[in-house]
Amino acid sequence: MAITFDDAYVSVAENALPELVARSFHSTIFVPVGALGAHPTWPIEHGSPDANEKVMSAEQIAKLPSLLVTLGSHSKTHPRLSRLSAGDAREEIAGSRAKLGDLTTQDIRLFAFPYGDHDAATIEMCETAGYEFAFSTTPTPVDTTVSEFVRGRVKVDPSDSSLEFFLKYHGAYAWLAYVSLLKRKLRDHNRPLMNCIAVQVKR
Repeated sequence: MAITFDDAYVSVAENALPELVARSFHSTIFVPVGALGAHPTWPIEHGSPDANEKVMSAEQIAKLPSLLVTLGSHSKTHPRLSRLSAGDAREEIAGSRAKLGDLTTQDIRLFAFPYGDHDAATIEMCETAGYEFAFSTTPTPVDTTVSEFVRGRVKVDPSDSSLEFFLKYHGAYAWLAYVSLLKRKLRDHNRPLMNCIAVQVKR
């Protein structure tokens, strides 16, 4: 099992890491390197506790226990990468790796797609940028014997009941991966149609 945190919130450093360190559990934190020391600059769902969060500062990132914490990139500004131009998406992916590497003097090898949003082009950009793995939010089990570039994750929330956590831990939510795949295919299928409609309206 791998423990990961997106967004590098201060609450992770204050609440989660002490508990993990006390048990010698390793974790990976994905950093939106363009938002260090600031409140989230990306859209937050109404009522989400994330609205009160703050991203760690450069100083806090530097003080993380390096033997038990691996840092990965979570882009610069936390956008939906598939909706950006190729140049902007490349800067979010490759530029964030370079910036985080300069900040931490670490070789940043992991990337997490903001919102889990990715397509074939952004996957290729991650590979070209030199990442070893990229992580989605699709709840697929990871087979470590297979060198699959995009790896899934199961989201765990503080509001999860003991039963929900038990089921997630034991892979009971893996069927949701097929739903996510279907939604992505439908979205990609409908995108040319929506682009056509937009052009017609513009005219």
